[in-house]
Amino acid sequence: PGLEINFLFRRVRDDVMAETGNRQQPFTYGSLPGEEIYLSAPTAKSVATGNGARSQTSAGLQSVETLELALWNEVRDSHSVELLQQFLTRFPNGIFSAVARARLAEAEKGQTIARLEQPASRDGAGQQLQSSASREITQCDILASHPADPNRLAEGQSSADLARNVDEAIAACEAALVKHPGDMILSALLGRSLVIADKYVLAKKVLMAPAQAGNALAQASLGNAYEYDEVGGVDLKEASTWYRRSAEQGFVTSQYNMGVAYEYGTGVEKDMREAARWYRLAADQGDNDARFNLAILFYNGDGVEKDLAQAARYYRLAAEAGHPDAQINMGYITERGEGVGKDPAEAAQWYLKAAEQGKAIAQYNIARAYYYGTGITKDAKQAAFWYRKAADQGDTDAQYGLAYLYSEGDGVARDDLAAAKLIAQSLKGGSAYTLKEMSTNSAAWSRKFRVELQRILREEGVYSGKLDGAFGASTISAMQKYAG
Repeated sequence: PGLEINFLFRRVRDDVMAETGNRQQPFTYGSLPGEEIYLSAPTAKSVATGNGARSQTSAGLQSVETLELALWNEVRDSHSVELLQQFLTRFPNGIFSAVARARLAEAEKGQTIARLEQPASRDGAGQQLQSSASREITQCDILASHPADPNRLAEGQSSADLARNVDEAIAACEAALVKHPGDMILSALLGRSLVIADKYVLAKKVLMAPAQAGNALAQASLGNAYEYDEVGGVDLKEASTWYRRSAEQGFVTSQYNMGVAYEYGTGVEKDMREAARWYRLAADQGDNDARFNLAILFYNGDGVEKDLAQAARYYRLAAEAGHPDAQINMGYITERGEGVGKDPAEAAQWYLKAAEQGKAIAQYNIARAYYYGTGITKDAKQAAFWYRKAADQGDTDAQYGLAYLYSEGDGVARDDLAAAKLIAQSLKGGSAYTLKEMSTNSAAWSRKFRVELQRILREEGVYSGKLDGAFGASTISAMQKYAG
C-alpha cells in the first residue's frame, strides 16, 4: 500500500526472478526496469504507426492494474482450477492473463507449470536474440513480422498491412506467448502490433524486456511508443535513445528515424551532418524515404557538400521504387536539367506517375505540361482533367488554371460561374498569384465572370458594392479581405 504502481510491478518481477534463480522473468507485457522510464511525442516515420482513437488513460490503467496485481499475488502460486478461472473471469485481458491461462491449462491436466529459462542476450551491433530459432512458425510471425527484421520467421508485413489485421495479430501473438512463454521475438511482435493499435502504454510494458535484451525490432517499436504516447506521456529524448540502439544494429527504419531526429532536433541536438549520415545508411539499405530526404540535402548542400548529381541519383532510386514525392522532384530537376540532362518528356512522365498516385503538386504540373505541350502532346482536355484533380485537393494554382480554362471554354465548356467559384476558392486559399491577377489583370476576364465573382464576394460578406463587373478599389479590398 502506498507504493507507486511501477515499483509494485518491479517487486513482482524481483520476486519471480528470486524464486527461479533469475531463470524466469515476467514476460507477458514486458518487465519494468529499475531505472526511470521517460515518456514521449510524435515526429518521425514509424516502424508501426497507429492513428486510431486513444481510449486508455494513465489513471484508469493504473487503478485496474493495482487491483489485478493484488489478486494475482493471491493466486499466482495456486494450482487451483477454480481460483485461476475466477482470476481470468475478472481480468481476461490483464497483465498476468496469459500466465494465468497457461497455469490453468496445466492445472486442468493435473500438471505443474514448468519454469522456462529465458534465452540469454548477446551483445554487439547487429546481433539479435534467437529465442525463436527452435520453435515452429506461428500465426503471430505471419501477421506481425517486420520485413526488415533479421530474426523474422515469416515474410514480414508492412505497417499498413499489419494495421488491417492488427486485432487478429494481437490475439495471435498473445496466444503464441502462452505456448512459448518468454520468447523475445514473439514479445517484440506483440509490442509492434500494440503500437500499431495505438496501445502505447501497454506496448511499452511488452517491449521493454526484449528491447533491453537487444532485439532491434523491439527497440524500434519502443521508440515509436515513446514518440507517440500522448496518453502516458511523450518523450522524444527517450524515443531517440531507443531508435539509436536499434539503428546501431542496422535496423533500417530506425536509421531513418535517427536522420529525422537530427534534421529537426527532436530528442537530440540538431545536427545536419549526423542527419545526412543516418539518412545515407538507411538509403543505402533501400529505404526510399531516406533516399528522398538525402537527395534534398544534396540538392540544398545541407549537412553535405552540394551535389546535384548525387541528389539526382537518390531521387531516381526512390522515384523508380514508386516514391511519389521523389517522382515529383525527379520531374522538376529533369525539366530544368539539374544534375541530369534536361528532358521535358521524361519530366512529364515523372509528373504523370506521381499524379496517378494522387499528389496534387504533380497533378498541377502535368496539367500545366498538357496545357502548354511541354514534353507531352498538347491536350486541353487532359489539362482540365488534371487541373480539376489538383483543384479538388485545394491546390490554389490548379484552381486558378481550371478557372481560366472555364473562362475561355478551352478543354471544357465555357462556364463563367464555375470560373468565378474556382477563383473565389483560390483567393480563399490565400493565393497571392490569383489576388495579383484579379487586382491588375481582371480586364482579361469576361464581364460576366467579374460580376459572378463580385456576387460571391457579396454572399461571403466582404463586398457591398455594385455588381457591375468593375474591379475598382472596393472590389480589390474585398478580395484582399477574402484572401486573408
